[in-house]
Amino acid sequence: MFKSKNKIRFSMHFAAAPTLLVLFAATVLMCGCGKDRPTEELLNEAVKYGKNGQWEDCEKSALEVLKEKPDNAHALLLRAIAAENLGQNEVALESAKQASENAPGDFSAQYTYGRMLAQYPEKTKNAIQVLKRARELKKNHASTLMLLGQCCLRINSPEAIGYFRMLPKHLRETPEVRTCMAIYYIGRMDVDPDNKKVAMEALYLAYKAAPENPVVVLNMAFFLDQYYRKNRKGREKAIGFYRRYLLLTMNNPEVNPTRAQVQQRISKLRY
Repeated sequence: MFKSKNKIRFSMHFAAAPTLLVLFAATVLMCGCGKDRPTEELLNEAVKYGKNGQWEDCEKSALEVLKEKPDNAHALLLRAIAAENLGQNEVALESAKQASENAPGDFSAQYTYGRMLAQYPEKTKNAIQVLKRARELKKNHASTLMLLGQCCLRINSPEAIGYFRMLPKHLRETPEVRTCMAIYYIGRMDVDPDNKKVAMEALYLAYKAAPENPVVVLNMAFFLDQYYRKNRKGREKAIGFYRRYLLLTMNNPEVNPTRAQVQQRISKLRY
């Protein structure tokens, strides 16, 4: 974590939309099934099971529809969500793909498939393509913008910052998005040296918003260590944030390996 001289690692939560958000969209989708009562009942039943966290039953109801109507996008979407929650990732991705292909004009189908693709780094470019289709159907959907920004950031695309800036103010100013913006500007310091100051400001604003968040604190320490340690004041600030991280995580044994690295790094910076 601390060995690289040229790179710095930041912790960034790659957000996925809450399942219930997609389930709600699936409920809206069912308005076109009114003429077929058995299908409508099974789909509504699947949604009900999903909302209650009964994913096996949700999948079963969706499969009942797919036996008779294998191309039903609503059933495919529900099966994808159920399979995802049951840990059947390949089934989930394939079902979401089919739903997306069968309903190219449906936002929920495009968004869900894009969201699932975004969980796989090797599928990032495909995720961007699908999420862009979703955005064409719903321009200002915050979760779509967030995922597009994060996916573009992952491949160092200049489009990333635009998506983050389109987010509503209450989301744009969250520590998560501030950190994403900082990473964007850090990756472009060779283009404009002033980007280092912009990145620093973004990280500081993230810290001000969440001073008790160990990840945010550690990000500040990383940045100061990497880019300001030659300056005595910068080095002291980095040590201060490293120590704060140790204080915040003293009762969390899960991060003991990181704590050990932080302690070693403090020792090196002090001498």
